[in-house]
Amino acid sequence: MLADALTEAGHSVILAVRDPVAWQPRAAVQAPAWRAAAPPGFLASRYADILLHAGYATPEALHGLLTGWLDLFARTQPDLLLADFAPTAMLASRIAGLALAVSGDGYGLPPPTEPLPNMRRWATLPAGPAADAEGRVLAVANAELSRLGGRPLPALADLFRDAETFLCSFAELDHYPDRGAADYFGPVYGAGDGRPADWPPGAAERCFARIDGRRPLLAPLIAALDTLGLPAIVQADHIGPSLAASLSRPHVLVVAGSVDRDAALASCDFVACEDSAMVAPALLAGRPVLMLPRHVEQMMTLHRIAPQGLGHGVPAEADAAGLDAALRRLLDDTACRQRVAGFARSYQGYRPAMAADAIVGGVKSLTEERPPSR
Repeated sequence: MLADALTEAGHSVILAVRDPVAWQPRAAVQAPAWRAAAPPGFLASRYADILLHAGYATPEALHGLLTGWLDLFARTQPDLLLADFAPTAMLASRIAGLALAVSGDGYGLPPPTEPLPNMRRWATLPAGPAADAEGRVLAVANAELSRLGGRPLPALADLFRDAETFLCSFAELDHYPDRGAADYFGPVYGAGDGRPADWPPGAAERCFARIDGRRPLLAPLIAALDTLGLPAIVQADHIGPSLAASLSRPHVLVVAGSVDRDAALASCDFVACEDSAMVAPALLAGRPVLMLPRHVEQMMTLHRIAPQGLGHGVPAEADAAGLDAALRRLLDDTACRQRVAGFARSYQGYRPAMAADAIVGGVKSLTEERPPSR
């Protein structure tokens, strides 16, 4: 959506992404990417932990990523880098002297505190390891910045302080509730598309669910929905049509591929999802959420909506009985429905295009302040 809005405003947009094939038919170029998987049992507690396992463990590893970005900048000659969860591109912009802006939700844009804040607010973490991880990352980053002619970072937080920021979230959904004063542009997401929302028979409340079909949680979710007689459409990503058909039940239609999200939200009563990107559209439609988190970012979202009474959640290892109980709690939670309705009223009329247009305006100001590099 941002790329379309910027293009319509007259900008020449070059998308640098991890997987250009996934963006077809839009033209995109390959971004430098760290392909090594994190070690088994890895748990990120702070932003520095993510960086340590994304190429920042040694100067040699980071050097390849930075020079890749610098080569890409040299070939494309951009006037502005608009980065979305791309910290290494942001570092490279310091070396290239490139104008920088950042966009994204709260997870990708942590508050610039020293050290950067704890992601796992539900767990007490010792201060020492956080400082150690951040110190290691900062040392590697500054070694490469010095080697390649960039300005060193006094603190890792300065990576974010030095950039024009477009925070694409609502305050209620910010992953960091103690961020302090901030300008919220609102979430940016595309229109729903896919197959129509053809509901299975049944008079009970309807559930629209979206889950990675490879998760063990899929089978107990289907079983719980069917046992309760809740007509459900389950969008199961990463599985084929034959497996989806075999998993379907009298009350539960399992779909391989996309379902028309907007149509499903308009005709369902509540949403079950693991993807945090589903939460804002669901709440804006006035639909309570049952979260099925498995990653820290999804857990952070759950720990934002649950205390505000906007939804419930289940552990990643929940079985059919646990899901049955969680679904019953959500269905019986009248106060949750009222709070969700209040959230929807407070943002009535919001459209993601509003945020996109505001960001386009911000980009226009930035590019007008700085003459083109060519």
